[in-house]
Amino acid sequence: MENHSDAVHAFTVGTNLTDDDFNSTSELVEVNGTVKVYKTSNNTFASFGEGDDANIIIHGNDQDAITRMAESFDDHDSFIKVNG
Repeated sequence: MENHSDAVHAFTVGTNLTDDDFNSTSELVEVNGTVKVYKTSNNTFASFGEGDDANIIIHGNDQDAITRMAESFDDHDSFIKVNG
């Protein structure tokens, strides 16, 4: 069995997140619509996804995994249920 524990190791969802929250040494490597992917100073990746009511930042070692997660981020229904 393969170990995928480092593919994605952290994420943050918030209404005040911007891609300015990344370290200044992070390098933009991909832009796809509302998703931006950065290579960080420690050779991992971080993606930033814009939602309707909130944004998400995902950190991990697998660029494809964090990109797919950011692209699938749909905050609208969840925020309606929570903030109702």
